[in-house]
Amino acid sequence: MRHWPSCPKWVLKRAPGGYLNSGFKCRNNRDLFKSRTNRSLTRGFFPALLLSVGLLSSLVGCTPMEGEGTPAPSLVAPAPAAVGTTPSPAPGPGSVPSPVTLPASPGLPVGQLAVLPSIAGVVSKVRPAVVSVATEGVETNFFLQPMPSRGAGSGIIFRSDGYILTNNHVIEEANGITVTLPESPAFPDGASFESEVVGRDPLTDLAVVKIEAEGLPTIAFGDAEAMSLGDWVVAIGNAQDLLGGPTVTLGIVSAKGRSIPSGDGNVLHNLIQTDAAINPGNSGGPLLNLMGEVVGINTAIIRGAENLGFAIDANTAVRVMDELVEKGRIVWPWLG
Repeated sequence: MRHWPSCPKWVLKRAPGGYLNSGFKCRNNRDLFKSRTNRSLTRGFFPALLLSVGLLSSLVGCTPMEGEGTPAPSLVAPAPAAVGTTPSPAPGPGSVPSPVTLPASPGLPVGQLAVLPSIAGVVSKVRPAVVSVATEGVETNFFLQPMPSRGAGSGIIFRSDGYILTNNHVIEEANGITVTLPESPAFPDGASFESEVVGRDPLTDLAVVKIEAEGLPTIAFGDAEAMSLGDWVVAIGNAQDLLGGPTVTLGIVSAKGRSIPSGDGNVLHNLIQTDAAINPGNSGGPLLNLMGEVVGINTAIIRGAENLGFAIDANTAVRVMDELVEKGRIVWPWLG
């Protein structure tokens, strides 16, 4: 006689020749129980066995093993302590572990992160020398009628006698250029100056303007070639022409040596790519290392993409701005 009900069908899946459950098959009643008599004996044997084990335990007793009731040792090795720090003891139950501050050292082993840098000192150092550049011009509308236009960008004071570096696309075709300095010890309420163009170079998208002022704060230029991928950088500029002074953003060097079209038929070369937020109005502002040195001139973004900004490397900018101050233009060698 077949006893299929002995295999609980609600947890079994049909298999050829029987039912399949957790790897065994109930092909017929002999696979589980030999007969109704064997089935009855089995039902009575296990309770008796359990009762016997319980009686033996109560008579003999059970001595707890050493360390019973304590957590088992962890198989995960603890992370190595940072250089110059002392490992904290393991927190007790219900306690909150104290945070461990890791030193900001470039020589940390891989896998150990230094604390994120504070850029407050960098900002306070360079902010007085980052200016906003407002332009006025004339453009034609759809009906070819002249219409007044306004633009905004940023600039860097690189000489205390009023020389300012910015992007060529910020000031080209402008009829008037106004430079506004942020609040600083020299100008507690800020100051605005009319400026004149000293020289510009469309090929590198750089230009120099000058205001009539003396004793202005300046920013030093660093070596862009010394920057490595992943180094922290700070972007400061007149983002979206917002009132109240420059906007500060933080990012890293994402790539070096990029080339992108400038939109006027030229190609900008040897650019630094960064994920620091760059917006319209940032053009001409500095990209800084953590020592407050200019390593790039924020120039372009890719619209529709995220965190893809580009800056002209400082080494190129220094050569161009010095020649613009000296000659008013750049003479590039060419073959033909």
